[in-house]
Amino acid sequence: MTEIQIDSVLLPPEPSDQLWGCSIQVPLIGSGDVGFWIHVGGYVSGRWRPAAAVEFVEADNVVRVAAVRISRPDVALSRPGEREVEFCGFYTLVDARKLSAEFDLRLAAILEDGSRVPMGSIRGRHRYHVAATEQSPQGPSPPPERASADGNHDEPPIPSIKDDLKRLLADVETSLPEVESSLLDRLVLAGKSVLDLGAGTGERARAARARGAALVDGIEPDPERVALARLLSAYHDSSRVFFHQARELLEGPGREEYDVVLAVNGFDLVRDHLDAIAAIARGVLVTELPAADPDRAAALEAARAGFPFHELLELSSGLTASEQRGSRTFLVGAADEATLRSALLGRDGVTATQ
Repeated sequence: MTEIQIDSVLLPPEPSDQLWGCSIQVPLIGSGDVGFWIHVGGYVSGRWRPAAAVEFVEADNVVRVAAVRISRPDVALSRPGEREVEFCGFYTLVDARKLSAEFDLRLAAILEDGSRVPMGSIRGRHRYHVAATEQSPQGPSPPPERASADGNHDEPPIPSIKDDLKRLLADVETSLPEVESSLLDRLVLAGKSVLDLGAGTGERARAARARGAALVDGIEPDPERVALARLLSAYHDSSRVFFHQARELLEGPGREEYDVVLAVNGFDLVRDHLDAIAAIARGVLVTELPAADPDRAAALEAARAGFPFHELLELSSGLTASEQRGSRTFLVGAADEATLRSALLGRDGVTATQ
C-alpha cells in the first residue's frame, strides 16, 4: 500500500486570459490517505474555446488525462446563458505509484484546439510499503516500476492516434446519411446535452456536437465500434463527445439527464427501455418509426406514456418520386407542449397522442 500526504495545492499566481476560471477543489491541503489513488476534482472553463480535458504531468510524464464533462450548475451561474460552461467539471483518480516519492503534479487544461493552459499543481509525498498479506516467501515485493524521467520504457513506442487512423480511414465510412443530417438540422441542439443510442462509429454524435451540442454521449453495444468511434473522434478533434459500450448510461444510480435522446436506428432499439429513457430525458426523444401500420400505431401507443406530445418528421434524401417512397419517419416526443416546441426548428404544430 501507499501512504499519501498532500502538502500544497497551488493555482497560477496570475489567471490566464484563455480561461474564465479554474479551481482544484480536491484534494485538500494537509489531507492524507492510505491506498494507491489520489482523488482530484475541480472545474475549468475556457474563455474562447471550451476546455476538453485536464492533463496531469509529473517529471515530464503524462500520468493521467481527465475529461471535462461534469455538470457544475454552481459555476454556470457566473456565466448565465452560456450552456457549455455548465459542463466544466472534472474528477479522476491518479495512481500514486506512477509518481515520484516527493511529487509535483502539474495540471493543464487542454482546450478544444489542443492548446494547453496551466491550471496549477498538487505537491505531496507518498511512501510505498507492503502489507503482511502482500508478503511472499521470498520477501516483500518491490514497489511498482516507474517510467524514467524522460518517459522512456523498454516497450516499443506506441504509434500516434492519427497515424493509426490514416490506415483505418481508408476502409471506414465516416459520412452521415443525408436523411439523418436533415433530421439533426431540424432539432435545436445548440447548448444541449445529447444521448445517442446505437452510436455506431460516432458519425451522428460528432455531427450533433458540430451543430453546437454542449456534450454528447454515445452508447454502442459493439466494443470494436466503441473503440473505433473514440479513435475517430480523436482524429477529427471532436471534444466533449464520449462513447460507452451497451446500456451503462441507462442503468444504475447517478445516471445523467439529457436534453435530447437520439434513437434513430429504429424503434425496436428503445421499445423495451422507454421507462428508463423517460427518466433521463428532460427534453425530447427522437426515434425512427416503423414504415406502416399496424407496427407504427403500436409504436406510437408505446411512446405515449412517457412522451405524450409529439411531432412526426418525414424525411427523404432525394426529391424524385422513387426516392420519396424510401423516406423515413421520425418521432420527436416530449412530456409537454412547450418542451416539444422549443426542441424543433421551423415547426409550430404539435400533435398530442392522447
